Amino acid sequence: VKVGGMLICRQMPPTAKGICFISLEDETGIANLVVPSDVYAQCRKEIHGALFLVGEGMLERSGKVTNVKTRSVVSVRQ
Repeated sequence: VKVGGMLICRQMPPTAKGICFISLEDETGIANLVVPSDVYAQCRKEIHGALFLVGEGMLERSGKVTNVKTRSVVSVRQ
C-alpha cells in the first residue's frame, strides 16, 4: 500500500532497536508507519526534513491496530 499525509509524530524509542514510528494525518484520519532501521538509514533526510511524507509498504493488522511496515519513505514538497 501507499499512504501519504502530514507528519504529526515521529518516535524512535531506545527499546525499539532502531525502528522509527511515524504518524501521518490527512483528511480521512491517521496512518501509522513502522520504518525498519535499514529503511530509516536510507530515508533519514526525508523523514527529518519534510512536513509531508508518502510511505510505501505492507499493510499489517494485529487486532484493532493497523500499521504500514514501510519499504520506502519519500518527502513531498509543496
